[in-house]
Amino acid sequence: MSEPRKPQRRRIAGERSAAERASAPPSSPRATPRPVARPVRRPRDEESTPSEATSPAPARDRGGDVAGQSSRRTRRPRLRHPAGSLPWRATVAVVILALGLGLAGWGAWSLRGGGEGALEAAQRQASRAAGEAAETVFTFSHDDLDAHEENSKALMTESFAEEFDKVAPSLRDIAPQREFEVQAQVQDAGAVPCGDDCSTDSVQVLVFVDQVRLIAGQEDEAPTVLGNRVTMTMVKERGTWLVDEIQAL
Repeated sequence: MSEPRKPQRRRIAGERSAAERASAPPSSPRATPRPVARPVRRPRDEESTPSEATSPAPARDRGGDVAGQSSRRTRRPRLRHPAGSLPWRATVAVVILALGLGLAGWGAWSLRGGGEGALEAAQRQASRAAGEAAETVFTFSHDDLDAHEENSKALMTESFAEEFDKVAPSLRDIAPQREFEVQAQVQDAGAVPCGDDCSTDSVQVLVFVDQVRLIAGQEDEAPTVLGNRVTMTMVKERGTWLVDEIQAL
């Protein structure tokens, strides 16, 4: 009695039969693929451009090289000025204009007799002249009033000499009666601060003058000393400092 047949397994598409697998030559083992080495990438700053790496420098003749250098020398970059600022040419022009105006003003002031050095010299000369004039005007004797008036008026301006003539008669009335004489001695004299009204032709001087009065018949007694302060306006006329006004303080 024969054995029953086992059901056969259905082949999958592409699968070979047992007879085909037995007759096929053995397959060689597959080689393991080698890892492919990736090229190392250089940093960007070290990479050279193709023109720098490969292209040679162009050959230039001597004349062209000199012409190129001269063109590079003459071509200057333009300066950019920030908004609101003046170009340097305009700045220089403004400085020159300011200096010109300053020099012009200084020249005009010098023509008018200005300048600190000239003013100091004028005040010094006027103070010395005022001190000398004060000793002449405030020194007199009862027996020599004519000479006193003449010498005093020689140190005065014409207008102030006329004012002096008006007060001289009162001195003539008093001095002979008392028979006294007065000697004046200036202790100090200096120009009064003038502010914006300074001038080299007119200076107001403060004078400290002592008057020693001597009376006839009282020579043995101590003389009387009077300390006075007066302001004298000195005016320069024809190169000479003259008294234009005297005010007692």
